[in-house]
Amino acid sequence: MAYPAQVAFLAVEVFVIGLRIYVRWLDVGPGNWQLDDYLMPLIGVAAGSHIWMGWFVASKLGGLTNANLSDERRATLSDTNPAEYTTRQLASKVLIAVWSLSAFIIWALKVCLAVSYSRITARLRNLKLQVRLSYFFIGVTYVAVQVTILFSCRPISKLWQINPDPGNMCHPSSSRAFIWVYFVLHIVTDLHLLCIPLPLLWKVNIGQRKKIILMSLFSGGIFTMVATVIRTTTLLGVNAADMGLWSCLEIFIAISVTNAPVLHPLLRRWAHKLVSKNTSRHNQLSSVISTQNNPLRSNYAVTTLGSDEYASTDGDNQRQNDFITPCPLRGVVVDREVSITTEVVRTAEIGFPVSHQDWDITAPKRPLGSYWSVRIGAKT
Repeated sequence: MAYPAQVAFLAVEVFVIGLRIYVRWLDVGPGNWQLDDYLMPLIGVAAGSHIWMGWFVASKLGGLTNANLSDERRATLSDTNPAEYTTRQLASKVLIAVWSLSAFIIWALKVCLAVSYSRITARLRNLKLQVRLSYFFIGVTYVAVQVTILFSCRPISKLWQINPDPGNMCHPSSSRAFIWVYFVLHIVTDLHLLCIPLPLLWKVNIGQRKKIILMSLFSGGIFTMVATVIRTTTLLGVNAADMGLWSCLEIFIAISVTNAPVLHPLLRRWAHKLVSKNTSRHNQLSSVISTQNNPLRSNYAVTTLGSDEYASTDGDNQRQNDFITPCPLRGVVVDREVSITTEVVRTAEIGFPVSHQDWDITAPKRPLGSYWSVRIGAKT
């Protein structure tokens, strides 16, 4: 992955958050917003800042930190290359902010999930307590992560110290204390949050298909956990540039899956409209094509009052004022014998939507003296 991938992540995140704001604005209005509705725009701003800082360390500062230096080079770096010395210190400081901001985004998304679960379980007393406990659990683990980032290395200035080597605990790009505390508490809180909606959805009396869809929506935390596992295993032995990229991917997945349950009704309506529209066009086009092959099977009601149709009775080819009215096909009923002669009618003349050309609707000319009466409409 490279910088264009980070920009794509940010674009999708902004779109998803904006779409969520639109949905909640229409559903409840800003006067009835809850904590998650206010947190989500702030998360979007934080995600943009996080991506920018990750890019800044990787692209502008070259991914240089206070790690991956020999003792000999550390001792002489400030004298031989003061610019690199300053760059490494600055990059280490920015990485501390990246870690802290990443924890804020992930744990704020957990709060958004807990708030949404509180709405779902508002009338279920046994689950209300579990949701309230989740707030406490999220708060305690968030404090633990931030304390680890800011105070595991004392004094804090060692986090950007170059000489002497402060040790792995004080390397922001590869600190095992940062990585393991963040990873374990992240996974544990996600598992706790998954235990709130899934048992409820498993027991609810709905169709199997809907149950699977809902359980998939509320199981999005599994994808976040997978991304966290990959990120953690990758960070154990790589440089700061990779850390920024994997952090961006993790946040991208977390924002997407957190907003999926809120966006699902809107996306379902859009998909239904799109499918219905395409199906309607396909059915109309198919009915026109079938009319060419079987003129008696038409999507248009033929009456005896008005149009360019000719009806012949008892050998008398008399022009009638027939007209053609578009209507859905319901069936063909043969009533009595009349001779019908139909001239070509262009679909464009009767308002039928065509894709690339006009189709001709024709009916064969019956011999005079043959009598057919055709009524196209609903079967009785």
